[in-house]
Parts: sequence; structure tokens; C-alpha cells
Amino acid sequence: MSDNCEKSIEFFKKYGVLILLFLIFLLALVFYYYYVSLGWWNFSELSSDWANFGSYSAGIFTGITFLGVLYQIYLTAKYQAKQDFERVFFMLLEQHNAQINHLDNKNIINDLYKYLTEEVKYSRLDDIKVNLNFGEKSSKYSDLNAYFLVLYRILKFLSNNVKYNCNNQYSSILRSFISRKLLFLLSFHLCINLDDKQYKSYREYINSFSFLEHMDLLAVEADFINGYLAQGKPSLEDIYENIARVVNGYSKTKNFSRQFEGILNKRKNREFMIEGYEKAEFILSKRKYFFIYLLSVFSEKAFKGNPYYRDMMITYQSYISKMKKDLNIQELK
Repeated sequence: MSDNCEKSIEFFKKYGVLILLFLIFLLALVFYYYYVSLGWWNFSELSSDWANFGSYSAGIFTGITFLGVLYQIYLTAKYQAKQDFERVFFMLLEQHNAQINHLDNKNIINDLYKYLTEEVKYSRLDDIKVNLNFGEKSSKYSDLNAYFLVLYRILKFLSNNVKYNCNNQYSSILRSFISRKLLFLLSFHLCINLDDKQYKSYREYINSFSFLEHMDLLAVEADFINGYLAQGKPSLEDIYENIARVVNGYSKTKNFSRQFEGILNKRKNREFMIEGYEKAEFILSKRKYFFIYLLSVFSEKAFKGNPYYRDMMITYQSYISKMKKDLNIQELK
């Protein structure tokens, strides 16, 4: 398409409606002038009058026809651009799914998920990061990184063509191929690389496209609580087994009174104060709890539609606020 044609299309996109209205007004004005001058129903019998009128009409209709042609060219170009976008998107999606199949065939997703869900209960995130990069899981983590690069390319492509991704239509298609286990691995990967500025845009894409809508927050919370209760304290299963007793007025003088208080607070959307909270500054600075990290690093938009997000933000707001302040999250987003 020539430069002149492209300029004409851009001009029409900007001023087309105004021009069309002006031409309609001009056409009405010509007819008005003609009929008022000669009388409403007294048509001229002179061929010269009709010739002049024909010239007026031809000029106007030619202009309207030209605008119609430009509009058709604009629609064709717009349709072709959409077709090109979809072609590239589905090509990238095919590469993405091939990478997932590769990870599945080598059992990388299941293996790393099982490994990390255990590690986050007891280990600092910084230590886990070192183990992933240099320990026995480094080879599998390297393959996972290759997948994350492919995913990043697609998210960047969607961000650059956001006008076609109305209501996250295409990003939702992409997300539908990502399992909850893989979402966990992705969010963990972005959290442990928070200090790396290269990942800033990656996190912004996750936020923008509400990519963590189907994140299994209940499972991550369970790992968090189990990790806290690990040293000879009641397990999460023990606590939840006795929820009915709490609801029915179970005595708070029993062994589980402290944990039950937390359960009640959670049920009533009140803050959950873990024992030893006054030492939270030390704990958070060590970046021990991935669950709190997750809720702090990603914005509300990332979890849009997640049924558990709002309640968890209320329940753990003191920890989240402290973590955000510690990490200066506002600048990192």
C-alpha cells in the first residue's frame, strides 16, 4: 500500500465522520438552493439548468464515492492487520504448547512443583533460589526457564497489540493451557527474581492480563501454615478437623485455642495474627514465606476473579503491608 494511500486512510480515520456530515449538509444545501430559486415544484425546462445541477450533484457524489472507497480500504487493512495478529499469535501459541509438552514428557513440572511445595514450608526463598540454580534441580529448572522465555515473548506480543486483546480474549486462551502447578512455578520464579530489573515487565504482564486468576491460593496458604506449625505443633489437618467445634463454641482453653482463634478470624475476615508477630520484621527480611511474598509482589489485578484473594488480603494484611514496605513494592511494579 502506497504512502499516499496510507495517509488518506489515516486522514479518513480522523476526520471521516466530519467530512461525511459536511457533504450531506452540502448536498442538502444544493437541493435547497435549487428548489428555492426555481420554486419547490417548478422544475426547469432549460437543459443548461439541469447541466449545472448535474455538475453540482456529480461533484458531491464523486466525493462521497471517494470516501466510501477509502473506508473500504480502511476496513480491508484493519481486517488484514487482525488476521496477521491472529496468525502470529497462534504460531506462538503452538510453540508455547510444544514447550509444555516437552516439560511434561520429562516430568519437570510435577517434579519441581513437588520439590518447591515442600521447600517453601521450611526454607528461605533465597536458599531455594540457590538450590534451583546450582543444585540437583538446576537442569530441570533450566528447561523451565526456557519455557518462561517463550511465555514472555507471547505476553509481550499481546501487550504490544493490546487493541486486539479485548477483554483479555487472547491472553485468556493462552492462560487456559497453563496448569495450576505451572502457575505456581511461574509466580515462584518471578518472586525469587524480584531484584532482577529484567523481570519487571514480566510481572507487569502478569498483572495486566490477570494471569493468576486461577492460582491455587488455598494450597499455597496451606503450605504456609503447615510450615509455621511444623515444629511439633498441630498440623493444618488437625486444625481444620476441629473447625466445627470452634463454630459451635468449642472451649478456647483446649490445646488448639491459638490456632482456632486464627481460623475464626479468617472466617470473619479479620486479620490473622500469628504468634510471634512482633518478630515479623526479622522473618520477612529473610523472605521465608512464599505465600506472603506472592500476595505482596503481584497486584490485585493479577488475581482478578480469584475467589479467595480478597479474603486472604484482609486476613494477612499486616504481613503483606510490612512485606511491601520492606521490599519497596510500589517502585517494583
